[in-house]
Amino acid sequence: FAARRAQRVQPVTEADRGAFHVVSTRDTIARQVTALESRVLELDLKARNAVVRKLRTQALGYLRLKRHVESDVLARRQQALDNIERIVLKLQQAASDVQLLQAFKSGTCALKGLNQEAEDMHAERIFDDWADQALRADEIQAVMDDGAAVVADGMQDVDDDALEAELEALLAADEQKEAAASDKQKESNVVVPGKQETADEDMLANAFNKVTLSPDHTPSEPNAAEAKERIAMLE
Repeated sequence: FAARRAQRVQPVTEADRGAFHVVSTRDTIARQVTALESRVLELDLKARNAVVRKLRTQALGYLRLKRHVESDVLARRQQALDNIERIVLKLQQAASDVQLLQAFKSGTCALKGLNQEAEDMHAERIFDDWADQALRADEIQAVMDDGAAVVADGMQDVDDDALEAELEALLAADEQKEAAASDKQKESNVVVPGKQETADEDMLANAFNKVTLSPDHTPSEPNAAEAKERIAMLE
């Protein structure tokens, strides 16, 4: 059960072993260079302390050992590190090239599979069918356009004179309705003579009361004739 879930392990090739060995050697030499540089600094510090303490012979011994480590051992280790760094760079470039080629290979396989699928779908037949169906759709549209034109022509066969006559009849009926409404409005505005005289008499009586009314006088209700006479005397 666990084996089925485990990822597939790629086999280790000779190239992988060689690259691992080179990188391991580079790391080892780099550590040696770091240690030698620390040793040089340590010997220089000891020589300085010996000079301060007036230990001339001991100071010379430290300086001699420092020069040996610095010019012989450290220089060779540094040169070896530089050379192996170039090898590591070459290996990295080669690994990148391999990855690039693998990507091209995978892309080629994918493109090949897609091309095979396209060929199996018979692209030429699909486009031929498409052209046939598009032509058929155009023919159907042309038939529909012709039918619409026939319907429009049928509607144009209606007599225009008859339409004009019907429109005039509608306009005349509307004018008659407006005239009848106007006559009815005029009749409602006519004033009956008897009613108008009564209204005038009432207005005169009210006017007389307003003119002759005093604060101590209790108003009476004069008739129309008296109102007319009093207004005439005032005039």
